[in-house]
Amino acid sequence: MQIQKTPADSIRSWLACRYGGVLIFLLVYLCLSFATRATLLLQTTSNHRPFTFPEGQIDLPSLTSGRKGGVKYSDHAIGEFIRNASSKPWFKNTVFVIVADHCASSAGKTELPVDKYHIPLLIYAPGGQIAPGKVDTLMSQMDYAPTLLGLLHWTYPSRFFGHDVRKIKPATDAHALLGNYQKVGHIEDGKMTVLAPKQVKTFYDVAADSTLRQRSSLPKENEEEAISYYQMADYLFDQHTYSELKAEEFAK
Repeated sequence: MQIQKTPADSIRSWLACRYGGVLIFLLVYLCLSFATRATLLLQTTSNHRPFTFPEGQIDLPSLTSGRKGGVKYSDHAIGEFIRNASSKPWFKNTVFVIVADHCASSAGKTELPVDKYHIPLLIYAPGGQIAPGKVDTLMSQMDYAPTLLGLLHWTYPSRFFGHDVRKIKPATDAHALLGNYQKVGHIEDGKMTVLAPKQVKTFYDVAADSTLRQRSSLPKENEEEAISYYQMADYLFDQHTYSELKAEEFAK
């Protein structure tokens, strides 16, 4: 018997059109209803094709509205999820975090368009575990977890690469990592180092509005710090040494 392969886009399109966010969020409700403690991760595809979703949910058509429709439906689905969760017994014992990876067109016309990496990090604690506030310090995704746990006043051993950004000096210690399929960058103190294959390095000044001005060089320590983050992460992963913490480490 010959089995015809179905393109991945067709599978995603069928699931999205038939169920949208409903099935995924139902599974979340079930997990949280039966678990004493749980950490759950949901990933939307609002920025990726085929941009399909159940008709009649928002004021834009599925598929033909493209990325705009995908983003608006994701916003609608997240809102519905939180509104429905508000009636659950675990609601006030749950912290909801919404974060992105990058904006649309992050490939951009420049090597790493900084403005395309301005992403939301929203933390919602309906039980009052975290006081309302806003953090303006430069940060990237690596800082999300330690900052969240700091807001919750947790004490714990850590192998995080990032910081609780509320505890650092913004002018001297704040920095961010960003990258795409081929290039990775490190921003600190208004300067960015970009690393590319074949040991190609480029350097930029980053203005307050995220515009870039290329420069011929940066101090050696800027380049070395950028390399060290990525090289160390790669080494730890490759050597299987970046593993979960052991019980004795928590006991210290």
